Amino acid sequence: MQENNEPIRELQARIALVEHHTSQMQGYKTYILTVAILILTTFEIWFRVETCHRGFPVNVIMSVALGAILASAIAFVARSMWYGQLVRSAVRGPAVTPVSADLLMSQLDQDITHHAQRQVEIRTGRIDWIVKWFAARGDHRKTAELWAVWLVSCLLISVVVFFVSPMFGLGPITLTPVFIILGVLVIILVIALACLALDC
Repeated sequence: MQENNEPIRELQARIALVEHHTSQMQGYKTYILTVAILILTTFEIWFRVETCHRGFPVNVIMSVALGAILASAIAFVARSMWYGQLVRSAVRGPAVTPVSADLLMSQLDQDITHHAQRQVEIRTGRIDWIVKWFAARGDHRKTAELWAVWLVSCLLISVVVFFVSPMFGLGPITLTPVFIILGVLVIILVIALACLALDC
């Protein structure tokens, strides 16, 4: 009788993991929508600052704020794609032979995670490399790598926003050559850090 109950237990554990990973994925999708609202709010605040007060400090603060928000969006997309892959692996992954009923959930979770990693690694299509990149960085066991992605993205986006903002009337029109040279050096540094952090 115990042997006949094992497939049922595995199915129940698999359903529980699918529900958990789906919940996580939907949560990160909600965060992405929140980021969209924060971006609009940041621009609204920036536009409401009087032109005479849109100096260097205001530009730096607003650029870093936008950089952090957009970098968070990248991290949320990565996590959402990873949990989506976990959901697919929980549904399509092979059955497991549990060591014991007590260890069924943890063993099944490990097997689903390994299956998801293998599925991410074998993606080779023209668009699949983007999904592969995001899903690989969104792996919940690679938090340090995701923080590195967030930091590099934040720095890069902040620098770009700072130097592009005058074109949209959000900052001073005149930029001294020192700031331009400093901006170019920061962009080069950020690209170098990105190559090191992301194994480009």
